[in-house]
Amino acid sequence: MQTSHLSIFLITSLVILSGCLDESQNSGFWGTELSPPAPTPNFQLTNQHNESFNLTSFQGNVVIISFIFTHCSDTCLPTTQLLKNLSMSLTPDLESNISLISISVDPFRDTPEVLTNFTSQNNITWTHLTGTWASLKPVWDDFGIWVVPQNSESNNNTNSDENYSVLHNPSVFILDKDLRKRSLFTGVDWSPAYLIHDIEIILQE
Repeated sequence: MQTSHLSIFLITSLVILSGCLDESQNSGFWGTELSPPAPTPNFQLTNQHNESFNLTSFQGNVVIISFIFTHCSDTCLPTTQLLKNLSMSLTPDLESNISLISISVDPFRDTPEVLTNFTSQNNITWTHLTGTWASLKPVWDDFGIWVVPQNSESNNNTNSDENYSVLHNPSVFILDKDLRKRSLFTGVDWSPAYLIHDIEIILQE
């Protein structure tokens, strides 16, 4: 992917997200408030147990959604560790009202079996989702996630080269009980306490 193409992805992502941001609002969120709250279309993907998963099955809970891939050597493991620390720090009341989902940005390698091994190796139990490029692409687009395979012969249908990486914007979203996007954390410069702060605000609404 040429630098100019990557710049287009970056700019497009910023434009998508900027349309959701309203700095005049002061919700008290420590993440970036997404206002007005944007509904999340239902999607059907496959979890690490090779079972079909629909987003609406988590309606009624606050949902935390991250985007990772298992061969990542950059932000994905820190993101997973932060979410693991979050899950371990939840009180019983919070735990019963919160669901975590990690969605792959590497459908060629992240099979259910690979995701099972990843969750086992990292001692985590929350839902990890994969699918085909065609089924994942609308989900990435809805969340403003750009996905760019690097050093690969891959295209939208096949991948014959296992030695590649994937550029993507590391983002964690908090959805309210109606599955509307409410708060956004980017990168890994945040702590679980930041998410808990925003979750508690949403739960009190």
